Amino acid sequence: MYIAAVKPSHSLLIIAAILCGQVHAADEQAVIVKTSSVADKAVMVNADVQGKPTEFECDTSARFCSEPQPGEYRMLPAGADESIYNDCTNVVLYKFGSDHAAKEKVGVYCWLGAGGSYINSSSALNVEPVRAVPSEVLSGSRPGSPEYCRAVEPLRPNLVLSGDTIVQGRVTDQTTAPLNNSPIELRRFISDDKQQRVKKESTDADGKFDLGKVKRGEYRLLLAPHRGFKQPEKLECLSSRCVLDTVLIVSPTDQLAGACPIR
Repeated sequence: MYIAAVKPSHSLLIIAAILCGQVHAADEQAVIVKTSSVADKAVMVNADVQGKPTEFECDTSARFCSEPQPGEYRMLPAGADESIYNDCTNVVLYKFGSDHAAKEKVGVYCWLGAGGSYINSSSALNVEPVRAVPSEVLSGSRPGSPEYCRAVEPLRPNLVLSGDTIVQGRVTDQTTAPLNNSPIELRRFISDDKQQRVKKESTDADGKFDLGKVKRGEYRLLLAPHRGFKQPEKLECLSSRCVLDTVLIVSPTDQLAGACPIR
């Protein structure tokens, strides 16, 4: 089913802004950093969150990774463009200025002790970003056609390798159940509407896969076998041997791109 996009009213925009502010405030948590150290190209941080000891880690080769000094910080969930660590909760630490008016981004970290204690309240709203699609595309293109799919689902690489890399991994769903004997496909990313198949494999009985050595370049690694799951937006490989432990997120199948093949 397709629903035509309508322009939101001024009142709705005001309500959305208020809700967004409330979600942002609810997501923020205080973090007390006790100690931090660097070892084996990783920054390890010992801290307290809500009075309980926990740990954070970041890779020194990542863009946003620093060794925080002991003191009080604020933590927020990392955005999609900031999340670089697989199989853990990605968070951003901020340091407030002396007047508590401005905050400085310290780094993006993998929260090792998140468990089930950290809940991003925005996820409870289950809000999907709405992409503005020209009405002529919806009316003039056949759902599922290349033109239609390019318009409703612009693509970009989700795996960028800076050098030849051995790529392995494991695919599970949100219940931690492995996607066994599930097809996966590696495509070289040439442009938004052109990708070239490099390898097609299947996971084993435990959801594991091994693509062997993959040449440097930009790729689309399709780990979701169908539209019932979202394809990973960003997969990070920081060494010549990369293990991608990926949890697939359930996706509604009645979205605009539901008529398109996995891509």
